[in-house]
Amino acid sequence: MLAALDLEPLPEAVYQLFLDGSCWSAEEIGERLDLAPDDVGEALEQLAAARLLTAPGNGSAGYRATDRSAGLPRLVARWEAELDRQRRKVAAARDAISAFTTNPGRPGAGPGDHELLERVPGPDAAARRIAELAAGARRRVQSLVPKEAQAHLGPEHLRRVDDALLARGVSVARVLQDSVRADPVARRQPAGLTAAGGRVRTVPALPVLLVLVDGQTALLAADPADPAAGVVQLRGPGVVTALRQLFDSYWREGTDWGGSPAVDRNELTPTEQELLRLLAVGHTDAQISRRLGVSARTVRRMYAGITERLAVRSRFEAGVVAAQRGWV
Repeated sequence: MLAALDLEPLPEAVYQLFLDGSCWSAEEIGERLDLAPDDVGEALEQLAAARLLTAPGNGSAGYRATDRSAGLPRLVARWEAELDRQRRKVAAARDAISAFTTNPGRPGAGPGDHELLERVPGPDAAARRIAELAAGARRRVQSLVPKEAQAHLGPEHLRRVDDALLARGVSVARVLQDSVRADPVARRQPAGLTAAGGRVRTVPALPVLLVLVDGQTALLAADPADPAAGVVQLRGPGVVTALRQLFDSYWREGTDWGGSPAVDRNELTPTEQELLRLLAVGHTDAQISRRLGVSARTVRRMYAGITERLAVRSRFEAGVVAAQRGWV
């Protein structure tokens, strides 16, 4: 049953101890399962984020399982809410695929027209294709570039492409991740782009590499989890219009390069808000670091700052208090 809830093996093993209604301290869990304190802490954090355990309190020396009739449905409800959020976020991309599969041709398409879909494998070939399409751009080039994709494409390569575009009067708009702002090497490219007249905004996380050229052609990462896999080139007004909506949704949420990401009423930055959201749905430090484009050490440092502001002693307690205060 627990496997269907997508719990990782370690949190599942810890959670099994609580199914008979017993109370366990972190030290007792470590002794019973022969686990290091850090492993116990990480498992408890995931179970707390999933609202499957309650923190010690009211005279209790240990953790207890929440009421399964309420806790497990809440876990599923949070997954559903996260899925709904992601569905809305990538609705434009789904529409693009639908437009392509249901209308593979265009009215009046002739023998000389390019194919609507073409796979371009490998990072080097992808970088060359971006340069080729940019060389033919007349009006605008818009892009979503996750930090990892930026590194694979090469900041210097992007700079040369941008310089050529701006010299011809083509507008350039790019969305990057907030983590680029703190990277001395990665930030050179967007800083140079804005200084030359381009526009850059940042958001905490991006789902996929996307490049749009003149509203007619799109390049989309072949595998969002593997920047080295290359890109897929798509053509056609239905496909590109839908992907343009995906770009627009991130552009609207972004912070201009010359500004600073605004904090919310709880004095959380957008990246801290995203960090808490990812923790609340059970992501590990490694998964979060990949999504945010930062190191696992930075993730731990950010969360340590949040626990200090909440005046709590552990990440488990931080999750409980953050939820009580409406931070999550």
